[in-house]
Amino acid sequence: MNDRLVHIVDDDLPVRESLRWLLVSADVWSCVYETPQSLLGLTGGRPEGCVLLDMRMPGTDGVRGLKTLARHGMTAPVIAITGHGDGVDASEARHLGAADFIEKPFSADRLSAATERALVGAMMAAAS
Repeated sequence: MNDRLVHIVDDDLPVRESLRWLLVSADVWSCVYETPQSLLGLTGGRPEGCVLLDMRMPGTDGVRGLKTLARHGMTAPVIAITGHGDGVDASEARHLGAADFIEKPFSADRLSAATERALVGAMMAAAS
């Protein structure tokens, strides 16, 4: 089991690569996906570690993405990320099971803290 793995789901390639670079600099492995469906297809809905999920993507938004992941039984913690954050998005994301909600632009420290909390949560859940 790789307990330091973050799955990045974002439709924007430069954003995916920037997030990957930030995580690698924090000694965290990552895999990137363009859609929630591609994450499900490659992990069978049971990814190790945690997920960074963009809330605003063409064709599917993060709320629909969270619902899709939950419908497939995904238990990995999800950190919802957005460039258009508002109280409604954050509240709905948390209601749908997101472990955290962070708004772009965010600092490397904010990303690192959120992923560390989610990864610790994933390890604790796997151990129980």
